Amino acid sequence: MKSKSRKIRKGKLRQRLLLPFAAVLVIVPLIDLLAFNYFINKYISDSVSEQLIHTAVSSKVLIKKELSEIVFETDAEKIGSVLSDVNRILRSTKTNMNVELMLYAETGELLYPSSYSDTFLNDEITAKIRDILRDLDDVEPVVIKAGKSSVAAAGYRLSELPISSIPYVVFTSSLNIADELIGTVNRVLVIVLLAGLASGMILAALLSEKIVRSVREIREGARGLSLFRKYIPSERIETDELNELAGSIADASDKIIRYDSAQKSFLQNASHEIRTPLMSIRGYAEGIERNMFPDPAKAAGVVNDESIRLSKLLDELLMISRIDNGNYDASFECVSLKGVMMELGQSIKGLSIRNDKEFEIRLPDDDHIIRYNETLFSQMVMNPVANAFRYAENKVEMSVKESDGVVCICIKDDGPGISEEDLPHVFERFYKGRDGQTGLGLAIAETATEALGGEITAANSEKGAVFTIKIPLCPDVSAQGRFAKE
Repeated sequence: MKSKSRKIRKGKLRQRLLLPFAAVLVIVPLIDLLAFNYFINKYISDSVSEQLIHTAVSSKVLIKKELSEIVFETDAEKIGSVLSDVNRILRSTKTNMNVELMLYAETGELLYPSSYSDTFLNDEITAKIRDILRDLDDVEPVVIKAGKSSVAAAGYRLSELPISSIPYVVFTSSLNIADELIGTVNRVLVIVLLAGLASGMILAALLSEKIVRSVREIREGARGLSLFRKYIPSERIETDELNELAGSIADASDKIIRYDSAQKSFLQNASHEIRTPLMSIRGYAEGIERNMFPDPAKAAGVVNDESIRLSKLLDELLMISRIDNGNYDASFECVSLKGVMMELGQSIKGLSIRNDKEFEIRLPDDDHIIRYNETLFSQMVMNPVANAFRYAENKVEMSVKESDGVVCICIKDDGPGISEEDLPHVFERFYKGRDGQTGLGLAIAETATEALGGEITAANSEKGAVFTIKIPLCPDVSAQGRFAKE
């Protein structure tokens, strides 16, 4: 249940791609629509107000002149005739076509117009204007809302004389003159929005399908890692990033398959190598137990030799497993190269005495600082040296030099060299050339060298084999630890 709820909450990739895209397609045009309506209405309101003020101010002289004769007039027809003439004059220009002239008595009675025909006026508008007659002026229009209609009104009292019968002149303009145009534009914008949303979602669905298909393929490739299936990316994968991810998974699948194959081969070879001395020990032990050998001491010697061989094999198996898994003291320090090589040189001289062969070591005049781990460094150097003593006729030479930030350790013997058939395989685990033992010594040396960030190679010289080890200098210029420079 918990897994299901988490799946619902996270959603599918297609939904995660489409929903934000759809939101953008809706929100952005909607904001544009709202902004358009706001700014067009503000523009119309400002334009109408400016036009109204201009009309009220510029026509004030004409109004006062024409209406001065009917200030005290009581005949409605005469008042209407005069105001109609004035209104006709005002509306004769295009700028004043949206302006209506109104005349209110001191008492608030609407004197003109007597009819709302051919105007945008209605009872609600005239009533609201009546309520604010005394607050009107001709420089600051007042916006009045009446149902769905909006008008701007400006006005003044015809005369400032303290006479109660002086009427109020009011100019009004409709703010709804562009409503039809705005409505049409809004409908067009909504249609465009819906069409854009539909086409955008279709396009997004097509694009997301390609991405989802690519992700599904990569997901199946990733699942195949646990089953040791090789993954080969197809050419249908979209975007460079997904291609890089697919390439990484393909590389990982290759490494995992190779590692699995190497592990199986390692286990088979290890079991075979262990079984051989065990069978020999068992056979000789049974023979000794049954008194089958005329010389039991000689048979016991074979058992001892095989035990030593088995013990060495197990030690090497444990060592290569420890290095592979990092199951050792993996700390590193920067130490003096001369100090390390002088200490190893003492151990190597003991090995040369035991093998009854000469050993010569040449160190550089200048000291250098290397990145050092005792376990790794010892296996890296001593295993090729032991191999050199095994095949040397008389002498093993070691030289150490530095070049371009890399320390080169060269180990050379004067033996028969490595056969061309064996040369490409000398570092493979359990590969044994002529007179080989466990086939692990050089493999351990290579693993240790790589763990130190270096590389080891094998070649033949004019006489004998040559192993070249390259390791980087320590980036820290100061040596530390027991080999630090004085």
